[in-house]
Amino acid sequence: MTKRMGAFLALGVLCWLPACSGSDGGGGETRGTAQKGEVCKKDSDCASELARCHPQGVCTGDLTSEALETECTSETASICEGYACLVLVDNAQGKSGLCTYQCEKTSDCGQGVCVQLAGVGGACLSPCNDNSDCSNGFVCVTDPGGSGKACLVEPAAG
Repeated sequence: MTKRMGAFLALGVLCWLPACSGSDGGGGETRGTAQKGEVCKKDSDCASELARCHPQGVCTGDLTSEALETECTSETASICEGYACLVLVDNAQGKSGLCTYQCEKTSDCGQGVCVQLAGVGGACLSPCNDNSDCSNGFVCVTDPGGSGKACLVEPAAG
């Protein structure tokens, strides 16, 4: 499956809705009190350690494993609680998209793992050891970039 996953990562993502990134750039700062949707300038302004400051200047929802396995479409991107809907190309699971957050490293991802996707860059995905760790019809695939395993989709047959 690793070989198939590599092919998928090179071809498997259509686009980000909306594109986002954000980092507080430091560590050890006192956490702020901003809740989901409230104004922030950096990640540490958000009350939850699992939230991030979206580039539009508001705190995201918590980047939990459950949130990172939420299916979305371009029409339902708002369910991603302040981060992004990663729209997927045809895949074996028939999934249209996945709520995620752009990342540079795993520490950007709350409970997730940062996986490098060709054409997109880093995306926070839910970590897994096998398919039983994934919900909502996603499957556990190996990241060829070496970040481990994450819940995503397999390429469409054919």
